[in-house]
Amino acid sequence: MEFKDYYKILGVEPEGRQPDEWRFDPGMLGTLQCATRLQRDLELEWEAIALAVRLIEEAQSLRSENLSLRRQLAQLIEADSKTISG
Repeated sequence: MEFKDYYKILGVEPEGRQPDEWRFDPGMLGTLQCATRLQRDLELEWEAIALAVRLIEEAQSLRSENLSLRRQLAQLIEADSKTISG
Protein backbone atom coordinates (compact mmCIF):
# COMPACT_ATOMS: atom_id res chain seq x y z
CA MET A 1 0.00 0.00 0.00
CA GLU A 2 1.36 3.40 -0.97
CA PHE A 3 1.50 6.23 1.54
CA LYS A 4 -1.13 8.20 -0.39
CA ASP A 5 -3.48 5.23 0.01
CA TYR A 6 -3.43 5.72 3.78
CA TYR A 7 -4.89 9.16 3.26
CA LYS A 8 -7.66 7.67 1.13
CA ILE A 9 -8.50 5.30 3.98
CA LEU A 10 -8.86 8.34 6.24
CA GLY A 11 -11.10 10.04 3.71
CA VAL A 12 -8.69 12.85 2.87
CA GLU A 13 -7.25 13.31 -0.57
CA PRO A 14 -4.19 15.50 -1.05
CA GLU A 15 -3.82 17.47 -4.25
CA GLY A 16 -0.55 17.03 -6.11
CA ARG A 17 1.36 14.12 -7.57
CA GLN A 18 4.36 13.85 -5.28
CA PRO A 19 4.48 14.18 -1.48
CA ASP A 20 6.41 17.44 -1.71
CA GLU A 21 3.59 18.80 -3.94
CA TRP A 22 0.70 17.59 -1.77
CA ARG A 23 -1.74 20.21 -0.56
CA PHE A 24 -4.51 19.44 1.90
CA ASP A 25 -7.78 21.21 2.48
CA PRO A 26 -7.56 23.06 5.83
CA GLY A 27 -10.42 20.97 7.20
CA MET A 28 -8.37 17.83 6.63
CA LEU A 29 -5.49 18.94 8.83
CA GLY A 30 -7.32 18.19 12.08
CA THR A 31 -8.14 14.72 10.79
CA LEU A 32 -4.52 14.12 9.85
CA GLN A 33 -3.24 15.36 13.21
CA CYS A 34 -5.68 13.10 15.05
CA ALA A 35 -4.68 10.12 12.90
CA THR A 36 -1.00 10.81 13.44
CA ARG A 37 -1.45 10.97 17.21
CA LEU A 38 -3.43 7.72 17.23
CA GLN A 39 -0.79 5.97 15.16
CA ARG A 40 2.07 7.32 17.27
CA ASP A 41 0.49 6.81 20.69
CA LEU A 42 -1.43 3.57 20.15
CA GLU A 43 0.51 2.07 17.22
CA LEU A 44 -2.75 1.16 15.47
CA GLU A 45 -3.04 -0.11 11.91
CA TRP A 46 -4.22 2.55 9.46
CA GLU A 47 -7.57 0.84 8.94
CA ALA A 48 -8.21 0.98 12.70
CA ILE A 49 -7.07 4.60 12.76
CA ALA A 50 -9.56 5.47 10.01
CA LEU A 51 -12.37 3.88 12.02
CA ALA A 52 -11.27 5.62 15.22
CA VAL A 53 -11.03 9.00 13.46
CA ARG A 54 -14.51 8.60 11.99
CA LEU A 55 -15.93 7.67 15.40
CA ILE A 56 -14.19 10.63 17.06
CA GLU A 57 -15.49 13.01 14.39
CA GLU A 58 -19.00 11.57 14.75
CA ALA A 59 -18.87 11.98 18.53
CA GLN A 60 -17.74 15.59 18.12
CA SER A 61 -20.53 16.25 15.65
CA LEU A 62 -23.11 14.73 17.98
CA ARG A 63 -21.81 16.79 20.92
CA SER A 64 -22.08 19.95 18.84
CA GLU A 65 -25.60 19.06 17.71
CA ASN A 66 -26.58 18.23 21.28
CA LEU A 67 -25.30 21.60 22.52
CA SER A 68 -27.22 23.41 19.78
CA LEU A 69 -30.41 21.55 20.61
CA ARG A 70 -29.99 22.27 24.33
CA ARG A 71 -29.65 25.97 23.56
CA GLN A 72 -32.77 25.90 21.39
CA LEU A 73 -34.67 24.06 24.10
CA ALA A 74 -33.59 26.60 26.71
CA GLN A 75 -34.79 29.43 24.46
CA LEU A 76 -38.12 27.71 23.90
CA ILE A 77 -38.59 27.08 27.62
CA GLU A 78 -37.73 30.70 28.38
CA ALA A 79 -40.14 31.99 25.73
CA ASP A 80 -42.85 29.65 26.96
CA SER A 81 -42.41 30.72 30.57
CA LYS A 82 -42.68 34.39 29.55
CA THR A 83 -45.86 33.63 27.63
CA ILE A 84 -47.39 31.80 30.59
CA SER A 85 -46.42 34.45 33.15
CA GLY A 86 -47.02 37.42 30.86
